[in-house]
Amino acid sequence: MRTTHSYAVTDNSYHGLTIIWRQYSEFTFHMKKGWNLISLPYAPANYAISSIFPDYLLAYEYKNSVCLEATALKTGKGYWIKVPSDADYVMEGKKIDNAPSNLPPGWHLIGPNAGINLENAERIFRYKNGLYIEVDSLLPGLGYWSLGSDQANSLK
Repeated sequence: MRTTHSYAVTDNSYHGLTIIWRQYSEFTFHMKKGWNLISLPYAPANYAISSIFPDYLLAYEYKNSVCLEATALKTGKGYWIKVPSDADYVMEGKKIDNAPSNLPPGWHLIGPNAGINLENAERIFRYKNGLYIEVDSLLPGLGYWSLGSDQANSLK
């Protein structure tokens, strides 16, 4: 990947010029064969799953207590993505700025950049090697099951 830090513009005429500078970051997903719980660490130019994971087999999102097939991703949400083999997938995108919001009661698939006030999500689980592990911090690129505050308090 080529990085450009400056441009030289030389023109003696009176033409209007517009330079749009976008700084993109790169992220590598280290996917295992089968199901992976992921989220977008950055906002990509193209949200289609096939643009980031060209050989993916199936993808699901969790919405209103139901798993639904997905073909496009959104930032802040978690997704189950099934891939045919162990592989690394590289994506580029720009930083996501989300204002914190409360996590409604119930289960949610979230990403670290969901803009969620995690104080309302007292139980957060990561999927690793076929097991769910309770965590207290979130890593970019991974998806998490999160339990909203009303149910979380009743499980204590």
